[in-house]
Amino acid sequence: MNRQAIIEKIRGNREEIRLHFNSVAYWNENVRKPDEPEIDPDPDGTMKDIDRAYTELLDREDAKHLWCVHVIGPDELRACESRAAAEKATEELREWAEKQDFADVVFTPEVAVWPHDAASHAADLVRWNPELRLDSENARGMARELAAQDSESPTRDNG
Repeated sequence: MNRQAIIEKIRGNREEIRLHFNSVAYWNENVRKPDEPEIDPDPDGTMKDIDRAYTELLDREDAKHLWCVHVIGPDELRACESRAAAEKATEELREWAEKQDFADVVFTPEVAVWPHDAASHAADLVRWNPELRLDSENARGMARELAAQDSESPTRDNG
């Protein structure tokens, strides 16, 4: 299995653990009869430890990339500050799309790694997030600094 497949498997395993905790919490709060004891979803704490380890690993892995939402159909990219921000924006776009009348139009937002350089990611972040706008000279200076860092640092993996 290649690295990306392993990361996606870990991401799926973490989601299964969280689903387990949520399901048990739901049962305890909504299904359990008053005379029944609550179910402990993790009696020995192992699942919480695994969830913490998975989260730390995924956070480190996600920090290596620049993230965006890729809308398949119109083939639009929207830069996001983090993977979590891209996941949130993707969900918001899916909810919005469900309310639209897209009978014959493909409109599928997905979380993706930004396919371009850091300077273009920064510029797109500013475009989509007005609160990040600085005066134009500052913005150009920051973009030049990011571009310089890209050329100096072989550790940043954008794809």
